Amino acid sequence: MPGAGYSNTTCYRSTLQEDFTHIGVVPFTSGLINGKGHRYPDHGDEPENPVLPLETFTVKYGSSYRFRVINAGMIYAFRVSVDEHQIKLISVDGNDLKVEAAESIIVQPGERIDFILHADVVMRNYWIRAETLEGNINPGKVLGVLHYQGSTENHIPTSKRKKCSLKHRCRVINCPFGGSEPAEGSDLTNSKTGILNAHILNIKFSRYYPKKKYMDCISIADLKSTNFEIKQHPVPRIENGMDLQELFLNFHFACEIWLNKMKLPFLCFQTFPEQDGFFESCEGKNCIDNCCCTNIIKLKKNKTVQLVLYNQDILVNLFRYHFSRPRFCFSDNTLFDMPHPIHMHGHQFHVLKMAFPDYNRFTGAIESPSPDIDCDTPYCNYPTWKNKSWHGDNIPGLNLVNPPLKDTVIVPRYGYVIIRIKADNPGYWIMHCHIEIHQVEGMALVFQEGEKSDMAPVPDKFHKCGDFNWTSNTFRKFINNDINFSDF
Repeated sequence: MPGAGYSNTTCYRSTLQEDFTHIGVVPFTSGLINGKGHRYPDHGDEPENPVLPLETFTVKYGSSYRFRVINAGMIYAFRVSVDEHQIKLISVDGNDLKVEAAESIIVQPGERIDFILHADVVMRNYWIRAETLEGNINPGKVLGVLHYQGSTENHIPTSKRKKCSLKHRCRVINCPFGGSEPAEGSDLTNSKTGILNAHILNIKFSRYYPKKKYMDCISIADLKSTNFEIKQHPVPRIENGMDLQELFLNFHFACEIWLNKMKLPFLCFQTFPEQDGFFESCEGKNCIDNCCCTNIIKLKKNKTVQLVLYNQDILVNLFRYHFSRPRFCFSDNTLFDMPHPIHMHGHQFHVLKMAFPDYNRFTGAIESPSPDIDCDTPYCNYPTWKNKSWHGDNIPGLNLVNPPLKDTVIVPRYGYVIIRIKADNPGYWIMHCHIEIHQVEGMALVFQEGEKSDMAPVPDKFHKCGDFNWTSNTFRKFINNDINFSDF
């Protein structure tokens, strides 16, 4: 859906989320909905070429519609909304959820969502919005049109997005950062006045967000699968300690993942099981800082595998850092202080928990990492739980009843996500950041699930390198259906 462009002749000032983590190392330029859209120079309101078409969805008053949204972009997340309409999330990554109503839903690269819209407001034209998550400038935007059948309006919409306020808060699903300011009447506020109690004005919240935004952030882990979905795909259980394989994986740009910068193999593991010299293994390497190699982690067949995905290295004060530096260049590692959308092949996983760092209540900047993880080095290479009794099911906050089922999940900066699978699909499966430049730079690893003997054999007559030796005459016969591929 999105586009981005960059000229490397000058340094680029990276844009920031509300927590002062970075969004992208190249500027957002434009995006498309079903192949249609405008470019808005300098994140303004006037399109560069207004005669270009916008995607339009025509609805009938009183009817309900299911929208399927895919973020096919390679860098930017989008906050999706429809002016003056509430939207109801019903599915993520193809898996059904108990309905969650919201003002907007954030969709990370690689994620898919389904939502229901009830066409029940005044019949006119309304903007469908997909906006980037900048907090320091006007966000980049992608626009479409919701048109009511029978409306006499034939011009572009003049509608405005909902203004979040104390009286009219915005509920936003899938935030890559912590929650919102405490709601009125919560235990942190005076129940009569709704004002924060004086003695807690200067404390740091771990799940609350700057109050000026009036946003109630709902994380993916707060969502609930439907009863039918959980019945079809139950949470993998731990019958005894021997059934569990628990791994910590750190996704960050000091060492890409867990000390290893992924070096992609030349050929596919699954179709070349002999693996004769076409990849550089990380085994036996003394990775004091980081290594560039093909990082393969073995999963034991039929084990319950619990993965703790975290995103942590040396913490800088991002608020002070940003305002003390006039420009950023690509050599600046702090550009990669950002959440990462992590995608797993071969499985869909249950999201059992998502934890966030501590934020400064007034600025929104990250103050300190999640206190749950104990890091052994500044880059947090081999962490453990700070509370040594935490393990398996014995971790506070796990949803083992009806967690959402996904294949892509955002890992908050200086936070973590706990996911769980059953290792019942033998093969080689890649896990990687869905921001394309991060994957190319090595933020990926391969799971070897089971032994080679457990995997499906390579089909007979499967072609290997050097086997394809068709002549131009043979190729012409093939495209004319005179011969079949199975003949070779």
